[in-house]
Amino acid sequence: MSMVLGILFTVCGCVWLWTITFFDTPHHQVIGPAILIGVGGSVLIVTALAMGTELIGPHMVSEPVSVLSAWLLIWQFVACIVMMLMIT
Repeated sequence: MSMVLGILFTVCGCVWLWTITFFDTPHHQVIGPAILIGVGGSVLIVTALAMGTELIGPHMVSEPVSVLSAWLLIWQFVACIVMMLMIT
């Protein structure tokens, strides 16, 4: 559930940034989307780290968890790149 919430925050922040750049609104309104993307990224990284700690514990056979945490980190990286491209 927290993964979906983190993705939702990040996507909402990216869409908000897109509307700011598309409709040519003042650029001082970037604080709200930056907060959403920051919260979403933090939730995703904490979720990925929590999934990684499951691999260190006694349950070493949970392969799908490591693949999912890797995809979460890739998603966060892509979201950050998209955000940087939207701002510039």
